[in-house]
Amino acid sequence: MQYRDGAVEFNTVISMLRSLASQQEQLAAIQGSVATNLVEVYKSLGGGWEIRQGQDARDMVPTETREEMQNRTKEWQKVFE
Repeated sequence: MQYRDGAVEFNTVISMLRSLASQQEQLAAIQGSVATNLVEVYKSLGGGWEIRQGQDARDMVPTETREEMQNRTKEWQKVFE
């Protein structure tokens, strides 16, 4: 708007757009590193994937949760049939 009104030069607009793009890129990188760092915290605290060989995936959902979800929607009934 300031450029259209003649208050600033086009070079200023371009400079600000470059700065905005750079800051948005930094934000995306930081948000990604937050997720990665959280995984590292879980791992360092002893968390991680449990090996469940030979188990059916449906058996990993607690019974109470399974029953509640089956009551909420017909789609869950299809999964557990």
